[in-house]
Amino acid sequence: MKKAYKQLRKKLKNSFTPISKGNEYKTYGGVGEWFIHSGIKPTSKHLNIVCTIFGSVPYPFQEQDRKVILKYLRKHKYKEFKSEFTNSI
Repeated sequence: MKKAYKQLRKKLKNSFTPISKGNEYKTYGGVGEWFIHSGIKPTSKHLNIVCTIFGSVPYPFQEQDRKVILKYLRKHKYKEFKSEFTNSI
């Protein structure tokens, strides 16, 4: 979990362009696409961390959702994340 958190802290970007085409809006898939755009191979650990920080599944299409996660990652190290969300994970 620590390695995944550090990878998100280092690589996750505040940009998103959907890979999938069409009118479908894939929430979980959208988060995975966001990871791929940032150069991260998506895993359940990455998704778990992002959803825990956000409180639900974020919509990476919306910049405000991305900013909440990125701001938290930049300001908190893994140790703080672990102690804050110990009961959630």
